[in-house]
This record gives sequence, C-alpha cells and structure tokens, in this order.
Amino acid sequence: MTLVVVEQLGQEIPVHSVLAVFTQHEPVPAAVVHGDQRRPDVPQHVVHVTGRVDLFAADLEQTLVGVQRPSGAGTSPAVRFPAPGAGKAVIQVPDAAHLDPGTADFTLTAMVKLNADEVSAGANVVQKGTFGGTTGGQWKLQVDGGVPSCRIAGVQNGLEVDAMATWSGSIAGAGWKFIECKRRGAVLSINVANSATPVDAPQDATMDITSSAKVFVGAKGTGTNNDQFHGAVDNVVFSVG
Repeated sequence: MTLVVVEQLGQEIPVHSVLAVFTQHEPVPAAVVHGDQRRPDVPQHVVHVTGRVDLFAADLEQTLVGVQRPSGAGTSPAVRFPAPGAGKAVIQVPDAAHLDPGTADFTLTAMVKLNADEVSAGANVVQKGTFGGTTGGQWKLQVDGGVPSCRIAGVQNGLEVDAMATWSGSIAGAGWKFIECKRRGAVLSINVANSATPVDAPQDATMDITSSAKVFVGAKGTGTNNDQFHGAVDNVVFSVG
C-alpha cells in the first residue's frame, strides 16, 4: 500500500496511500474502485486504486497539494496537507483484512515533514480507528506538538487495553524524517531516522487489534477537532508480520 492513484475529473493524480480525498463543494462523480488489484505496468509492491473524490474544504488544489520530496539523486511525489487555518483535508483508504494485525507483529512507516509553524496540539498522520471510539481497537501514528508517537488499542483477555510509544523530541523544522512504528511481541516501539535507540512503550502491547474502521491519512476526519496534520507526508506503509 505505497502508491494509490485517485482519478479526478478524468485526470490521474498520483499520491501515496490514497483512496479518497475530502475537501468542500460538490462531489466528483464516482469511479471504479479496484481495491488491491495489481497493475501489470508497475512493481508488485505498488497498489493502483481509482476511487471517488468528495470535496469538503475550500479547494482541492489549495487544500491538499502535491510536493516533491528529495530522494537519492531525484525526487519522490508527496502530499502536503493544509496549513493551520487553511482548511481541512483527509485521505481515506477502505477497510481490508490485511490492515488489521490482530495479535500479530506489524510495522507502520511514513516519511513526514513538519515545519515549525505547522505544529498543532493534535496532528494525526495515519490511523485506523479512533481511541476509545472504535470497536476492536486502533493503530495510529501522530505528531502532536511536533513529537512523533505511536498509539495502539485493542483487546487483551476480554479487556480493552492500550499502549503508546513516544519519541524523545520534536521533528518540527528538521526536514523530512523517516518514522517507524512497530510491534514485536509484547513491545511497541517508535523510531525516527533509523536511530540506534528506538523508544519502547511502557505498556504491554500484547492485544488483538481488529476493526472495521477505514484508514485515514492526515486527520481523523473532517469534522470539528479533527486532529488535522498540517505537514507533508510520503510513503505511508502498513504491513503485518
């Protein structure tokens, strides 16, 4: 789930991990959703999805824009979310079995860039489910206050439990950063820029995380207090095992 293509008014706009983009005004006519079908003309780790684009903020081009991230000798297409006070936008990926880790190990990674003037108290980069509001639990990567953290919730021995690993400092103003969130057995950890010292959650991460929730990139929705992420993101990847 590293590349998704959204068809908008006959034009294909390549963005990462996208099924639907939300801004304001009238909806674009729905197109065919291909789900996880593979295109023969792209590598097998790339997913091609054509989906519906609904508009909920001011203007798609001003609210969610494509940017280029330096990558090796070239660049990689990324997405920048609205600046503080400039609207709301969220990318939606439909629920699928391979997005629920259950009790298995999993890894969640993303390239994230957050400028100092884009920091907010709530900034959800990617999540499946909401904390305390989704049956079956959630997994989430956030940069609240500019500080990366990974939060999970689920069921352990019939009880609802949660765990959170929080990085040691802010990434605001530090350019593009690779953030990795992973569970290995009972340990949930977060790592930034492939540090030699990842940070572990103090809680037991052994739990079943299985829900029917969709995946949201950039916020938890478009309503009030949506924990809008205001920076840029690239290569959002979730894998089980």
